[in-house]
Amino acid sequence: MTRNCLRISLLLCFYSCFFRGTPATGQNPDSALLSIYQKNEGDQAAIYNGRQYLRPVYSFEKNAHVFFETDKMVRGSVIYQGLRYDSVNLIYDENSDELVTNDYNVTDLVTLFKERVTGFSILGQNFIRLGNDSGYFQVLYQGPSLVLKKEIKKIVEKPDVPRTLYFIEVIPSYYFSRNGSYQKISGKESLLKVFGDRRKEVNAFMKANKVKFKKNREDAILRSVAYYDQLTR
Repeated sequence: MTRNCLRISLLLCFYSCFFRGTPATGQNPDSALLSIYQKNEGDQAAIYNGRQYLRPVYSFEKNAHVFFETDKMVRGSVIYQGLRYDSVNLIYDENSDELVTNDYNVTDLVTLFKERVTGFSILGQNFIRLGNDSGYFQVLYQGPSLVLKKEIKKIVEKPDVPRTLYFIEVIPSYYFSRNGSYQKISGKESLLKVFGDRRKEVNAFMKANKVKFKKNREDAILRSVAYYDQLTR
């Protein structure tokens, strides 16, 4: 197994252990233990250490922002230095690819050190980190195959307006993984290519069910990958 494949396997192991399989009732024993740790450690807890974060100061049109889903802090979970922290105030900046929380006194914002984050969960969505350079990826689908999404919010100046105004250009990228290797999906042909000798069957499924890649790229990827996993179980 290559080093890259081993790293991916370990990441998915963390993801499965920490973000899935928590009992529906009762408190997670790990969370209870961590609550005691956080209470005793106070502002020395690792989760409160990071670089100061300053929100982007731009005049955006139509209440646009650079964050994932909302520009407000929300409660989430994060795996930081191998420990899971629950009910943490989090906000994810998709322009700078930074995960942000409050400091212990809730007076300033801090950016969590990316190399110490394994993954996080926010607004019901899970993210994992793939290496120091690749950053955070949203887990859209996990079965025998894996589908990840990397969304970047680019700040663009709007020309020909009386005052400086900016808008957000959303740039999504999708990745397919099976057995540890990642392949970027940039079009229908690259999507079908990842299915190997089952591409004809998946293509027939897409045609029969009117799955249109150009109309809804994300939906087409998720439905076709789920069907591929049914074929190859």
